[in-house]
Amino acid sequence: MRHSWLAVAGIAGLLAFPPVDACTLWGAAGTASMEGSLLAKNRDWKPDHAQSLRLLHPEHGYAYLGLYADNGSEPGIKAGVNQKDWRSSPPKPAVCRARYGPIARAMAF
Repeated sequence: MRHSWLAVAGIAGLLAFPPVDACTLWGAAGTASMEGSLLAKNRDWKPDHAQSLRLLHPEHGYAYLGLYADNGSEPGIKAGVNQKDWRSSPPKPAVCRARYGPIARAMAF
């Protein structure tokens, strides 16, 4: 009987927490990719938004290529790479140093 109550309590505990939204962001550079650098991201939520890539040159700071959700429930920048290294958004420690590939050349390194 005690095990039944523990099982019920365990299941109730699991159901008390809302689902977790997750995504994966990764990059490859150097000999790991043919063109010098590759950035990929997947999202584990409903595709209720359009996406766009924007190459921006801010007045202060580094130029960056950003992946944006343009509408939907959570619009805004979702990932990106600046002209110096790989970044996710919000900025986290660099994953790897990209060699000078097409993205870097497009940013007028």
